[in-house]
Amino acid sequence: NNSLFGVLNHCKTKMGSRALEVWLRQPLVDLQQILRRQHAVAKLVENGIGRDRLRDEGLGTLRGLDIDRLGYRLIATGRAAKEEEERGSGPGIGNTSKALESLYKLHLLADKCLPPVLEVMQEMLGGNDEDGTDQNDQDEEQCALRSAFNGLCKSEKELQKAANLAEAVIDFDAAPRDFIVNSNLSEDLADVKDELDGIDSELNDIHADANAMWHDISGKGNNQVRLEDVDSNSNTTCVWQFRLVDTNAEKLLQNQSGIRVHRILKNGVYFSTKELEQLGTKKKELMGEYARKQKSVVTKAMMVASTYVPVLERASVLLAELDVLASLAHAAAYNGGAGGDCRPEM
Repeated sequence: NNSLFGVLNHCKTKMGSRALEVWLRQPLVDLQQILRRQHAVAKLVENGIGRDRLRDEGLGTLRGLDIDRLGYRLIATGRAAKEEEERGSGPGIGNTSKALESLYKLHLLADKCLPPVLEVMQEMLGGNDEDGTDQNDQDEEQCALRSAFNGLCKSEKELQKAANLAEAVIDFDAAPRDFIVNSNLSEDLADVKDELDGIDSELNDIHADANAMWHDISGKGNNQVRLEDVDSNSNTTCVWQFRLVDTNAEKLLQNQSGIRVHRILKNGVYFSTKELEQLGTKKKELMGEYARKQKSVVTKAMMVASTYVPVLERASVLLAELDVLASLAHAAAYNGGAGGDCRPEM
């Protein structure tokens, strides 16, 4: 992409790419704010190692997390949960698994994504006293990097309570494969969870049988059959499927009773057995029962989680600004030729 946006966009996050587009469409006219950004970009250009660490080790952890979209989901889920809790009406929170997935992502942001960003920034900025202020750098109003660091430190502390909520509610042993509530919150949930754990054991046995079957009919080594989850959006009732990377496997599989070949693609042959499909049906029924029994817990948890949206919004703005500044510094360092960072005097 040879557009100005394409040349400058080396952002690691979706929030950063969106912010860069806004910056280009609506350029600043405030001199002090322009100088503030220029100062930050110059510092990032000078500190190449720190810049690359910030982009790869820090902002890179946010690559698959769209904080703005997460905020929208939490607002919608929280509003629905509040209406259902207070008036007993409305559409409700809907799919409890989707609601818990949002809470899980909130935990990821607080516990896995923000800490490495702050760690790298603290090493870059240096000169911190106990309250996180910098005695040697320009004050916060003049240094965008310092401002972002202080703001994100505050956001991390505030989001830690949301992370604690997630840890209390979500069964992290099952996530991210299944998003369910901790079974120790209810005896009814504990009974269903025991049955779900039994399914996992049966699934391992069925997988082992499929590998043994393939070894017998093909003469090839063990562990050739891969067990994979079926995309929840796909048009099928199956929960799991087997895959063989050998596209010629169809001929051998067709001759085996109880095996149904779903499709043949470049990456292999997808198939299932009668036992695998029956176990998948049982898993769906149990997950549906679990979802019904956990709904009240999820509803209350999402009402609390939605109160952290303002913190998310502030963190998103700061991370987007930081990402754009690092992207501009990267473009200046690698595309600036012999002159490197070149900025006009204003």
